[in-house]
Amino acid sequence: MNSAAEVLDAEAIARAISIPSWFRLDVQLRFVDARPIALLEHWQSRFRGELLPCRAQFDPLQLKEHLGHLIILKADAAHNDFRYRLGGTEIVEQIGRDVTGKLIGEAYDARAVKVIKYLAEHRIPGRIFGRVDWQEKDYLHYETLLLPLADDGYNVDCLLGEMVFPPHIDSIV
Repeated sequence: MNSAAEVLDAEAIARAISIPSWFRLDVQLRFVDARPIALLEHWQSRFRGELLPCRAQFDPLQLKEHLGHLIILKADAAHNDFRYRLGGTEIVEQIGRDVTGKLIGEAYDARAVKVIKYLAEHRIPGRIFGRVDWQEKDYLHYETLLLPLADDGYNVDCLLGEMVFPPHIDSIV
């Protein structure tokens, strides 16, 4: 993003597509918890010129401190939804369910798919945040960093993410 107008447009779009209160999008990446910032920096260091990083560039040994909080979403054949290939053990423990193998649309709903597709289509990272009220845990806050990956450098086929559970989140988009 190069201009203030583009920033405002991105924020307006994020507000517009963040319909469910439990799945808000922040494209400005205003994290409450600092842990996802290290993953963001790692992703940024993997760019190949203007080409997006690909999944093969991420060695699990280099992501050791993130492992229990990692998410990997793989695009379906038509790029209409994304399937959970990995949901870290800490995520499963905190939320109380394992969505590995499920599509976003199955695990949540079409509104959540719309947010993920927006990040993939625009090839931008995003911060998803809210409360875990869909699991009747409205006392539990979360924020997730989602990073687009593309084997060919252009067409996003996967998103790498990290979901953390800070004590409280005040900022909303």
